[in-house]
Parts: sequence; structure tokens; C-alpha cells
Amino acid sequence: MVYFPVAHPYDMKASGVVYLVLTVVLFIHFLRYNNYTTDTVEFVGNVVALHVSDPVAIRDLAYRAVTTEAPAMVVPHILGTDLATEEASVRRAKHADPYRFAQFLPYFSVKPLYIEALNLVHKAGVGLVRSIAVVSTVSFAGMAALIYWWVLKLGGSVWAACLVLLTPEMSALAQGTGPDGLSVLFLLGGLFCLWDVRPSVGVTLLLSSAWVRPENAIFCILALVYLAAKGELRVWMAVVLIGISALTPMAINHFGGYGWKALYSHTFKFTEMDPGMFVPAFTVSDYLHALRSGVREALHSSLIAYLLLWITSLRLVPRMRWPLLLCGLFSAAKFVIYPNFEPRYYGLLYLVTAIGACAALQSKFPLTELRHNWRPLNGQ
Repeated sequence: MVYFPVAHPYDMKASGVVYLVLTVVLFIHFLRYNNYTTDTVEFVGNVVALHVSDPVAIRDLAYRAVTTEAPAMVVPHILGTDLATEEASVRRAKHADPYRFAQFLPYFSVKPLYIEALNLVHKAGVGLVRSIAVVSTVSFAGMAALIYWWVLKLGGSVWAACLVLLTPEMSALAQGTGPDGLSVLFLLGGLFCLWDVRPSVGVTLLLSSAWVRPENAIFCILALVYLAAKGELRVWMAVVLIGISALTPMAINHFGGYGWKALYSHTFKFTEMDPGMFVPAFTVSDYLHALRSGVREALHSSLIAYLLLWITSLRLVPRMRWPLLLCGLFSAAKFVIYPNFEPRYYGLLYLVTAIGACAALQSKFPLTELRHNWRPLNGQ
């Protein structure tokens, strides 16, 4: 007679309840405490610019919101009054000159769907600065729901999924000032829908994600190539959608940004005082220097640990192989194109790897969520 272990319903209920309680507690915490980095004022300024065109009014409303809504401890850093560095002098100049401040807004307006999300939350009665925390925290709740749902679909360990919610990478997304949490929510939702809901829903979410972060178009193209190669999408339709994916960041940048060279110079060389009148220069030598710096930052981060989990999940969880491979290719391509390594830029890789690890843990150690409750196979 052959026996096999089965999940005890009380164990499954307990892990689900703990996961829900932990999600609610973290939701409240993240809603109260956002990082509010120096980018806060530019994102607020872009929301104000949706309704006001005068640079003086935009500057006044944006900085008034920061000084009245942001925590007192971060206000001096945003205004540039806490340090004597070159970056702080630029922040002071933006605060003093509304026309100079307006020149920095295009660096942030290239995330139009995120700006619109902030605007909708603000219209609902939330303050301009607090809307940043709301969007990031709601994105966290959505990611938590997707993680739970996907782990259950894979038969993975929900107890392990509870630990995923406590990781620094999740906190960086949930407390971040910017579109990173919303971006990962769109990508994770699209990826999940491709495999477990409907591919059409997944493609729609992935196409939309480029309006949150333009570089998400890379992932969308990779997913479309995969669907076409698997025969799940007609070739002509895949070509059309790939074209839309490629044109989306170009259109966003054309109508709202300064171009890739200005972005690279702004990120990797120095923060210019007047970006609207600045002629950017970024050479191959500058790129190689940025690449070396990015590799050093990656090696000193948690990336190595996640890569080991990625390899383990790739081997032990067949159903996660293609999602893991797509996320790996996307992350590698993004780093080569834009070698600025910050964990928040690679949130999708971290979360999909964590989901795979939860499933791998359950497959390798099946009693992590099972009691010693055995039933005969085929009624023997």
C-alpha cells in the first residue's frame, strides 16, 4: 500500500491568516512611513503641472506641499539646506528659481501613468506629498496579493511567502518615492496573467507598464517574442505589438524628456544646474566607468543570494522556468543598457525569484506546511 502526505486544512488556514495579518500591518506601516527622497518635489511638481502652466505657481505649490506635508526631518534635505555639496546647491537653486525648477520636471514626466496615479489619489482628497505614499503602499498590497496567489497556484510554502514580505527589497518598493512599486505591480500582474489567467490580460498589463516606466517595454518585447515562439500569439500580431512596445518609450521621451544622452549624463556624471540649456555629453569611456561602478554595487548587494535562489528555482520548479528566464533576461538587458544598479530597479527579478524559491522549498521539504497526515494512494 502506497501513502502520500496531504496538506492539513488548519495548517493552510493558519499560514493564510498570518500572511493576511502581516500584509495589513505592513500596509499601515508603509502608509505612515515613506522614504520621501529628493525626487519628491519633482513628482509633486509634475502633478501640479497637470493643472497649472505658470512656472512660478508650479514651484510655489510644489514646495508648499513639501514643507507642509513631508516629515520635518526630510524637508531640509529636499530643499538642499542640510549639506554643502554640489547636489545640495542644485536643490537650493531649484527652490530659489521657479524657471530652473521647471527645467528638471521633464526628467520625471517620462513616467506619465505614475504621475496620473498620483493625480487621481490627490483628486480623491489626499495631499500631494501623501499621494506618493498611498500609491507605493497600494502597489505593495497588490504585489502581496499576487505573491500569495501565485505561491498557492504553485503549491508553494505560504509561510515562506510571509518572509518575502519582510525583505528589504519589498520595503524599498513599498516605501519608495517613485514609480518602482507600481511598475513591478504591472509587470508581476502581467507575468502572472500570461501563465495563470489569460494571455490577453497579461499582454495588456505589460503594454501599459511602459507608461509607468518606459524601460518596461524591454520586458514586454521579450514576453511577446516568447508567446509568438510558443504559438500562443500570431506572428503578425506579435510584430504589431512589438512595434507598439518599441515606439511607446520613444514617444514618451520625444514629448516629455530630454533624451537618453541627457539622462545618462544626469545620472552618471553630474547634476547640471540648468538641464534645459545643457548640452549633454556621454562617451564610451563614461559608459564603461558607469558599468564598472554598477557591477561593484551589484556585488555588494543581495543580488548574489537572489541569483543562487534563481538557479535553484530554475532547476526545481519547472512551471517557473520561463517566468524566471524572462525576468533574468530583462534584468540583464536593463543593466547593460542602463548600468545604474539600485535594488528598486530589479524588483521584478527579486519577487519572481522569491516566488520560485517558495515553491522550491515546498518541493524539496514537503513537510514545511504539511502535518503527518497520510492517505493511501488510489484508495489502496
